[in-house]
Amino acid sequence: IEGGYYINYNPGRSQYTSGFYSDLSLAELFSKYGDYFNKDGWSVEFDDGTYASFSRTVYAKKGSLEVSVAIVDVKRDERRHVTISYFTGGAASPKQ
Repeated sequence: IEGGYYINYNPGRSQYTSGFYSDLSLAELFSKYGDYFNKDGWSVEFDDGTYASFSRTVYAKKGSLEVSVAIVDVKRDERRHVTISYFTGGAASPKQ
């Protein structure tokens, strides 16, 4: 884990975020997270692929829980950077 943080919003909404580097390819990471959320019953939205050559995003929602996974091909030591944000306590879509 590279680092992380916690934010408590008003009223009662919280965000937990962590980042790390992975040796898996952008496509492998994107597929693994999408598959996990689909198999675990999350409602999944994917990015539109506009920047698919160097970044992808998976957004998933299950009840009042939301998760956003951003994968960026930063080429640091030939690895990809993954940022996972987990939200609790109410709805707020990243598309707003």
